[in-house]
Amino acid sequence: MLISLIPMFDAKMAVEGYYFVARKANNLLLNAQSSKVLDGVLSSRALDVINSVGISALTGDKPVFVPINPLALLVNIEDQCNESPEKIIFVLDSTIEPEEMYINKISAMLNKGYTFALRHVKNFDYYAKLLPYMQYLFLDSRNTDLRASQLYLKANYPNLQLVVSKIEDSQKFDEVKYGKFDLFEGKFYRLPLSKGSYAVSPLKVNYIQLLNIVNDENFELNEVADVVQQDTALAISLLRMVNKFGLASEVKSINHAAAMIGQSELRRWITTAVADKLYADKPNEITRLSLLRAKFAENLAPFFEMAILSKELYLMGLFSVLDIILEMPISEALSLVKVSDTIRAALVENKGRYVEVLNFIKAYESADWQDVARMVILHNIDENKLYNAFIESALWYSKLISV
Repeated sequence: MLISLIPMFDAKMAVEGYYFVARKANNLLLNAQSSKVLDGVLSSRALDVINSVGISALTGDKPVFVPINPLALLVNIEDQCNESPEKIIFVLDSTIEPEEMYINKISAMLNKGYTFALRHVKNFDYYAKLLPYMQYLFLDSRNTDLRASQLYLKANYPNLQLVVSKIEDSQKFDEVKYGKFDLFEGKFYRLPLSKGSYAVSPLKVNYIQLLNIVNDENFELNEVADVVQQDTALAISLLRMVNKFGLASEVKSINHAAAMIGQSELRRWITTAVADKLYADKPNEITRLSLLRAKFAENLAPFFEMAILSKELYLMGLFSVLDIILEMPISEALSLVKVSDTIRAALVENKGRYVEVLNFIKAYESADWQDVARMVILHNIDENKLYNAFIESALWYSKLISV
């Protein structure tokens, strides 16, 4: 089973929840008489994962939009859910009919605290009996008259929250975010920049300097300490790291704290703590995206026969959104940091040995399962191990931000 979590933003780019996408089984490859044909029809892969991993680890306690089909609704899908009802938003599509048996079941689940959304519908009049029971309605930005739909829906269903989905670029987001829409979904927030301000704040220069220092194989601890002690937030974060390790010795200075942690852990701390500071003026999802890409890239290294290069792949993932952070083209952004030619080739030219890992990650996070499946076959990747690599990355990130 392969899964991805798609962020749902409000107009201020704050994440309000995640849409759970699981790769569907290819039923054409299954025996027509096999019970496996119904796998995922009467149950939910999403709920299986949520129950085993937990909402907190997957989304930081943000609600999850979980797609289900009408049959699952009728066989008490709520019995498969171990999380609090307010954390689960069940998403139905045009396969549901506005019939009494469905409406009665939805009404009963609403009384239990569950929430519902509807997507992939265009004939609002046809679903007039069902829409009052929905809290969210998805509108596809690619093929919907958004303004006309918004005027009609807000007039007839004022409590319905409208979700604009499939927003392809930042220009489209800028057009719709000022309308009376509530949530936004699409790849607009992680597209590479082709132009920007070309100005980097003084604090960001310090953070980049730190990343440059620790990218040297045998960096000096004192060099790190000199930069860290210029930033109170970083100094506090470093001292918290010392405390996390349970080191008994009294910390006498930032230099002493750096020495106590050691070169290896200091490098790891900087690539995460500094990333958080670099992205402070960006949506939190950019921080999450960068760090998840970094850890996922590191975990994917053995699958691409690059286990020995896992740390460099981590750095590639970390810097893959540097253009968004610094608001300049990636070629210009990478000129401020010391990275290998192989990382630069992947991020700037989409070439070289690492680019396969980068493209795999991008396809995976977009739930482009066809492209993922192609690369899984090409590299003979065990899908169970791939699933574990993704979940382990999510758990690592969850633990990281809780420190």
